Amino acid sequence: MYTTPEVSTVGKTEEELKQAGVAYTVGKFPCTANGRSKVNQTTEGFVKVLADAKTDRVLGVQLLA
Repeated sequence: MYTTPEVSTVGKTEEELKQAGVAYTVGKFPCTANGRSKVNQTTEGFVKVLADAKTDRVLGVQLLA
């Protein structure tokens, strides 16, 4: 994605999953560990992945950089 700021979302949000009573896990990956972010000196932000607690099926992803 090439926008400023880089903000993107696909699938469900945590709020939607909570309201639906879905058991989920959260994984976060900081932009400080991303090569492109390091080169561009924009290391603030993260990618968050929401997955089903039992199957690990991806339910939603959010990016804020």
